[in-house]
This record gives sequence, structure tokens and C-alpha cells, in this order.
Amino acid sequence: MKSVFMSCADQNRSTGHYRILFIESFFIIILFAITPQTMAAIWLEGKTAPVVSGNSYYGYSVDINGNYAIVGAHLHDVDYGGPSLPDVGRVWIIEKTNGIWADSNYFELIRDDPGSEFDKFGKSVSISGNYAVVGAPGQDSNTNIGTGAVYIFNRSGDSWNEMQQIKVYTTSTEAQFGHAIDIYGNYLIVGTPHKHTVHFYELEGGTWTLKDARTVSGILAPLLL
Repeated sequence: MKSVFMSCADQNRSTGHYRILFIESFFIIILFAITPQTMAAIWLEGKTAPVVSGNSYYGYSVDINGNYAIVGAHLHDVDYGGPSLPDVGRVWIIEKTNGIWADSNYFELIRDDPGSEFDKFGKSVSISGNYAVVGAPGQDSNTNIGTGAVYIFNRSGDSWNEMQQIKVYTTSTEAQFGHAIDIYGNYLIVGTPHKHTVHFYELEGGTWTLKDARTVSGILAPLLL
């Protein structure tokens, strides 16, 4: 059975709205956000996962491939032992075993760097085979705010470890590289909406290498966002 993607129209934003629905190989993921300001719940084939309370937006981004699902909470605050840092973001892999999407099968994706406030790690997520990709479009560069970054994780046995971090050089503030991502096999595409650009990467010799970039400009650019 081929994958089917369905988008549901937003309902009244003050009373709640459906985000997205995925169907793949008879498995279903439905996301329902109670309100844009409160918590979200994810339902996987009858199993309710632990809900991250508050303003985390758990379930804003999801993807599924085979027995693995990936879920992002890009507005999750993180406390590293001091004041809580807002909107750092967190992401989890969920594995289906013995026909069950169990709470015990959650695996959090941990970056090699600790992350910073407003990174929005998990704003976009994608998974294919042994690779999971996470966008952090709010991450700052040394000189500019919100240039963005993409993190690629590789599965080895039961663990998912960071394989590579990708950034692009830009002098633009709020470029938001990683706002949208998708991975399929050895191919990766990354959207940078505030630069009207998409970047194409390919896995070569264990490294994800930039192969091409396409930018639109002029009067058409706003219409394509």
C-alpha cells in the first residue's frame, strides 16, 4: 500500500483544530491540537503517548516510516540547571514493537550541542530507513539571528545518534533554513522560506553533501510561500 497524505482544514482556532493526518501501510497517526496555545496529543493506533503540557506544541511535526514514527515539540522549554530556556525544542522517535506503539518505546533525539533558546528544534521532522532529520529554523549563527540548522541522526541498533549538522552561509537574519525538510533514501531537501530557497543534499561516503540549490525571486516569490 502506498503512502497517502491528507491535510485537514483548520477549524475555529479558538476552539481547536486538526493539524495533519498521515496514513501509511494501514497505520494511522492523527494529531489534534486543543488550542494553538495549549497542549497537543498524538494518537497512534489506539495508543495515547505521554502528553507534553504547556506551550510545547508536541505533535506539531510528525512523520512515519515502517515501524518508526518521529514527533517534534519545537516550542518545548528546556532547563539545563538554570533558568528555563524558551522554545529550544525536543524530538522523539517512537518504535512499534509486537504490534504496539508503547510508551516504553520512546527514544529522544539528543543533539551533540546543547541547543539554545528559540532554536525551535523539531519545527520540521522527517524519517526514512535508518535516517531521521530535524529542522531547527530558529537557531542563530555567529552573526545573525534565526539563520537555522538541520540535524541528521543515524540509527545503530536501538540507538539514534547525531550524524551531521548542516548550516548554510547567509547574511540574512531569520532565513530559517530547516523550516521544511524531507528525506527519502539518500536524498534530502531543505527549505529556507525567507530566502525563497530549497537546498538538495545527497548522502555520499557517509556525508550529506550539498548538490544543488534553487531560488525564486521577483513577483512570483511571495506567491510560492
